[in-house]
Amino acid sequence: MQDGVVDTATILTEGTYGRLIGLLRTPSKSAAGKKYLVLHKAVPLTDLNEITAHILEAMILPGKLRKLKAAQVHTNILLGTWT
Repeated sequence: MQDGVVDTATILTEGTYGRLIGLLRTPSKSAAGKKYLVLHKAVPLTDLNEITAHILEAMILPGKLRKLKAAQVHTNILLGTWT
């Protein structure tokens, strides 16, 4: 740390857990399915319960999305906007 600037490359090393905030980019079809992460922020995890919470969220989210989609279709049918 120098002049209040933190170098995240020295904080997050191989074998450590961290929270990565950024955008997942999928370039054009010519890139053969490669995906890139545009990283905006990297912070080391201080509480390993965050990993457990992430896993639980990842398990629950697909079910919530299915329910939301089903409710959307039901609403569209009732309103006569279903195509």
